[in-house]
Amino acid sequence: MMLRTAIASTLFTTALAGTALADQAYTSDPTELTIQLAEDRNDVAKGITSKYHLRIHGRVHAASGEISRADRVDVEWIAGGKKLTTASCDVDASGDSAQFNCEGTDQLDAFGDVTAVFKFTRDADDSVTTLSTHQLKVGRFWNWYMRNDKRLYYAQYQVMPLDLASSALISEEDWGAGDHRVQIYGWATTEGGATPEAETLRCSVDGKRLADFNASGGYGSILEATDWRDPQVNPRVAHVNRYSIWIGGLTWGSSADVDRSRFSGDLIVMGDHPGQWSCDWRAKGKVLRTFTFAVGADGFALPHAEQAAGLALPAGKKLIDVTVPESAPDPYLDPSMSKAGGLWGQAWRLPATGARLASVANRPGFESAPPAGAKAAGKPAKGKKRK
Repeated sequence: MMLRTAIASTLFTTALAGTALADQAYTSDPTELTIQLAEDRNDVAKGITSKYHLRIHGRVHAASGEISRADRVDVEWIAGGKKLTTASCDVDASGDSAQFNCEGTDQLDAFGDVTAVFKFTRDADDSVTTLSTHQLKVGRFWNWYMRNDKRLYYAQYQVMPLDLASSALISEEDWGAGDHRVQIYGWATTEGGATPEAETLRCSVDGKRLADFNASGGYGSILEATDWRDPQVNPRVAHVNRYSIWIGGLTWGSSADVDRSRFSGDLIVMGDHPGQWSCDWRAKGKVLRTFTFAVGADGFALPHAEQAAGLALPAGKKLIDVTVPESAPDPYLDPSMSKAGGLWGQAWRLPATGARLASVANRPGFESAPPAGAKAAGKPAKGKKRK
């Protein structure tokens, strides 16, 4: 079955001409970002309570110049308009990009709506750039334990970034020696570790079908939440996974820049097929995702209208539209989250973006209702740090 999305042909090109794309000195890469909540459990005679601390990984890029090890990334965690904590991150600089790793020191139990603000400080002049702002939801997941022959429960906390299911980026990468690789990065939900083995990417340009591409790649779990309420029932383990698709037989740029002698088999050059692309990512005849983007005459994907409106992404990466069809196996989908934002809860700047990307299916249950008698952790003492 071919799934087609009804998107106007002017979707990506309107107002891009003469409109400056988001130009920011430092940007973070959403495809390398993870926001996790690490458990801090307290088991005493009265019972078990659990809080969490922040554990965040990512990468920051400089538009020009180099990043220093003395530069800093900080993450502010805000709930109810109040800053609860700031996690300072170690920066591992390498030229114009750097990995950052953050391990928070404060014990927290805020759940529901939470805001995370990522800030980059350049040590040379103490200038501060807000890399991104994320409107997140923190859910509670429950585990059982026994006290005095009575089954009780304690809460575990985890971010619920279900907006990621309808987020994706295309990346045009130069791997050297003429290997102009085109990759698509996105996210999917699973229960347990099972993921579908995708086989092909079936694309059309302005309605004209191309030969199928090999869609090799892999999944990696970036977030796990376990809900185990009954010792007689297996725990429910929810995952959010990042996938990367290397599109075999496709290269970016123009034919004049491609040495075809280096390739065996058919090769499609993006510059030979400018226009509106719609691609179904397929596994055993079922569509997992449909990606839609525009390609210019130079053989590069055009930046998304969200980028013209202020979404800052690293050079070479562009946001693309992704539709989650009914045939997608994801057990957890939330159209309201996809409508509000993407890329870990970054609010859409254009209302039309969320209206297009909201998934058809509504599959709740990533966070289940608390069991009878369950209690959340109490408020932490002011200034309490992790031991």
